[in-house]
This record gives sequence, structure tokens and C-alpha cells, in this order.
Amino acid sequence: MRNLPNREINQSLLVEGETLTQPVYTRNGNLLFEKGTKITREVFELLDVFQVTVMESNLSTNPADTSLHTGNEKESLPPSKNKDTIGEPYWKEVLAGFKQLIDCFHSGKLAAFSYVREKLNTFLMVYSDYSPLYCNHYFGNLPIFYRHSLLVSITSGKLAEWQGLPLSDRLDAALAGLLHDIGKLAIKTNPDMNQRLPAATGQFRGGDQQNQAKYEDHPFKGYTLLKQYSHLSEAVKLAVLQHHEQANGKGFPLNLVSGQIHPLARIVAIANHYHECKLMAQPEYFNETLDKEVFVSPYLRMDKVRKAAFGELDPELSQLFIHKATSMQQGNRVLLDDLREGTIVFTPPTSPTRPWIKVEDQIIDLATEKHVMIREVWPLN
Repeated sequence: MRNLPNREINQSLLVEGETLTQPVYTRNGNLLFEKGTKITREVFELLDVFQVTVMESNLSTNPADTSLHTGNEKESLPPSKNKDTIGEPYWKEVLAGFKQLIDCFHSGKLAAFSYVREKLNTFLMVYSDYSPLYCNHYFGNLPIFYRHSLLVSITSGKLAEWQGLPLSDRLDAALAGLLHDIGKLAIKTNPDMNQRLPAATGQFRGGDQQNQAKYEDHPFKGYTLLKQYSHLSEAVKLAVLQHHEQANGKGFPLNLVSGQIHPLARIVAIANHYHECKLMAQPEYFNETLDKEVFVSPYLRMDKVRKAAFGELDPELSQLFIHKATSMQQGNRVLLDDLREGTIVFTPPTSPTRPWIKVEDQIIDLATEKHVMIREVWPLN
């Protein structure tokens, strides 16, 4: 820990309701809790997760600040523990808050965005080592609407972090990602969201113009739903409204061009483009035990973002997203489309979606062996 007294106390002496008078850092020197953080049950759990010892002089009985804030957290969770097992209470709290928001939207009650924002803060910190390439390992048992919303949320927050945005903007990005499809409630009101909208499965190719128009109106419906809440950031509302706009002006619902699209909407657009279900039609890239529109190869998703950067998505932000997501993958295991298992040994900067794979004693350069595809990625830990 940096700039903190050396005297330590046992965590059992902490009392809920106390606040920190100084920041708390992880063992690697990264900020975990800012000054003024209120001691809650979640704080106790995170101290255990990151194996942090709290200093006595960091405690105060002054309950002035009840908000939870973090810095740009980089420490990974203990490698001996499963990420989803540790993170499950936190994403479930986000999901519960999200469902409460949906109930409020239906009933016209006051929506507690501050609660969801606080839970997103903890959620992003617990998943600080999240990579979009591992998305098939997260939230697999949830209905598609909720799973997609959580994935777009965490990916938007991570991309905002990679962009170097401050904490408040990262939380806005994560909240906008969570809410981006909320306008679909005006089209479909099933609270469990088990049935996909026709547009999500490509069923409008036959010329169902009426349903296509309804689908393309969902960003505006979402914005209309959210604009009544004055305490919600305008940036979040605009990101919901504009997340299907394209740099070339061919998006919807407003046909905006690049310079007119809000920066937060550009972040959510990339995250949504990466996670949206209607990506590929080839069944060989799907795990048949899961919904085949969800379990798409992450490298195929990434390649789709790369192609969309020419006209649809923000090109610089797309390049940053691909670079950050595909770098530092050396050592991770992969499953190829022919069901051989291998290890990533090198990611060429010029073709980051086509890394080199070691299979037994053979090195396969996917940039030249274009008939070979990565079907799945497993993180090293």
C-alpha cells in the first residue's frame, strides 16, 4: 500500500457504517477504495477477494460519504478461484437492480438508477480482468435479453476504461450498455425476455417492413422512456438513443453521421455490435448445448467489429477495442473448428484476429491458414 501507515488491524474489528479517511490500495499498489468509502458488506467481501489488509488509521466513524468509488483497477482475482463463482453475487445484484428498473418503467414508479450505478461500480471492479474474448463463459444460464444487456454493460465499461475515461464516464458507459435495449419493452413486454425479437434472428429479410420499422424504433422508444428521469445523465440517454447510428449515416433511428454521434454511444455501439446475436449462420462455430445465436466464436465477433470499422463504427475506437482485447492472450488455450486444442503463442499486430496457434509440435499461422478458425478461447487462469 502506498502512503499509508504501517500499523494493521484485523478485519473482524471493522464495523458497518464506518468510512475510510484515506484510500485503500491492493497489494500491487492499485486503488481499491477511495477516501470516504462507507464500510458495507460488499466492502468486506472485496477486501477478502483482493486479500487486502486494512489499516487502523484508515477508519472513521463519520458516515458522511455513502458512495462507493474505485480507481482504474488492474488486479486479477485469485487464480485458484473461478471468476463467475466469485463474481456471481455482484452480477446478480446488478441484474436484480436492472429488473427493478424494468418494473419501475412498467409501473411508472421512480427508478433508482443510483442503486444500479453503485452495483455496477462493484461489478466492474470484481471483473477487472474481464476480456470480451471470454464472453461465452459469463452469464450463460440467463435469458438472452438479460445476458446480452450484462455483456454489453461490462464490455462498454471496459472499453471506456481502455479509452482512459474517468470513473464517472466509465460508469455512465456501463449503465448505458445495461439500458441500451430498454426500448424493446415497448415492443415486447415478457418480463423474462426468453423469446427473441424477430429482428434479432434476421426474420425481416422476407420484407416484413412493419416489424422492421418497430425494431428500428426501439432506440427512440428507450430514449423516450428514460428522458422523464431528470436525475439520469443525458449522456446515458443519448447513448441509448444513438447506439444503432453509424458513422456513414446509414444507421437508425436518426441517420446521424460520425461527428453527430455522442462519444458514449460510439462505445456502446461497438460493445453491442460485438455481442449482438445475429452474427454468423455457420453452425460449426456454435456449441450446440447452448443457444446457437449466443455461443459464437469470439474471434469471429472481433473480426466482425474490424470489418464494421469501415463505415459503421468509430474506426479509432474499434481499433483500440480489438488491440486491447486481443493483446496479452499468449498462453491462453483455444479450440479450433476442427476440434483440435491449442495455445496462442503470438498475436500479430497487423492481423490481431488471426493469431498463431501451437497445436502439439505445430505452429499454425491463422493469417495464412485462412481455412482454420478459432471456435472458443479459455483464459489462462
